[in-house]
Amino acid sequence: MNKALVITDNLIIANAIEAKLSTAGWSNENICINSIIRANSTFVRHHHCVILIIGIDFIKRFGSNIMEMSAMVRNCSTHTPLYLVFEDDYDPRFISWSQHAKQLFKLAKQANHLHDAISKIIDLETEFVSHKPLCVPVASK
Repeated sequence: MNKALVITDNLIIANAIEAKLSTAGWSNENICINSIIRANSTFVRHHHCVILIIGIDFIKRFGSNIMEMSAMVRNCSTHTPLYLVFEDDYDPRFISWSQHAKQLFKLAKQANHLHDAISKIIDLETEFVSHKPLCVPVASK
């Protein structure tokens, strides 16, 4: 079973992501931003991907830790695919982070954009396995 690590302080977004992942047969672990700042980035190895939610007030709350978090983002992305999801529009201050992300998404305050973003992540990370039998032409005699 695929397992995502969701990093966010927004419980509404965390619950919406959990529901969407669960519907797709995925599990997830949710941690807050402060936990990831203090954590060793190698623990992400136990997850199929990392979804980091950049909240509207992220710069105000964590602006002094951006450089420290840049190292974490870089290290996390070497162990597992990292997706950046911006609650609002993309902020150019995160350009160094976007270079390590597999993809980034902008929600721009519309709920359906979150569902679309999570669906896209699931599609990108789920390996397609066809259950159709392989048809091999039979040579005629």
